[in-house]
Amino acid sequence: APAGLLAGRADVVAAAAEALGDPAPLLVRAAAALALLTSLSALIQSGPRVAARMAQDRVLPAWLAPSRAGAAPFAATLLQCALALLLVWITNLRDLLASIGFLLGLCAAATILALMALRMRRGSQAVPVPGWPWIPAIFLLATLGSSVFLVVREPAHALRGLGVLVLGLPLALRRREPSTQD
Repeated sequence: APAGLLAGRADVVAAAAEALGDPAPLLVRAAAALALLTSLSALIQSGPRVAARMAQDRVLPAWLAPSRAGAAPFAATLLQCALALLLVWITNLRDLLASIGFLLGLCAAATILALMALRMRRGSQAVPVPGWPWIPAIFLLATLGSSVFLVVREPAHALRGLGVLVLGLPLALRRREPSTQD
């Protein structure tokens, strides 16, 4: 697409697809919908299980844990659904995706840092990591780079994401006994 057509537009991919002509816009929309659906599916399945495990580890309230081993995390799923509906109700999709994307990026970076620290402590035999050290380092740099980009470009979104992180800190920092269910 010509630069003049893209200038000032947030939807540059859609504008570029329109410039290509039919069926490009339809294909771009279908690809975007598929990407969103697969991401949502993964989050819908993993989010409640993470919360349930955190409940079993006594980080979150016990009522979020399944009542029996192997059961679906029903209460955690309902909580996630309620929180998702609340967020959709109080903000628009663009702001929500940017704030959550920023927060998820920080969580991914923390996970990679923890993996790197664990490997350094336990060694390569105990913690094999494909592409070590380049793949984790590149992932970490790209994730932190995109987070810094968002802080510079859209500080309000980053502040919302950091606000959620700060709200969760009391749970992360409180003392608790380790779970016996490992």
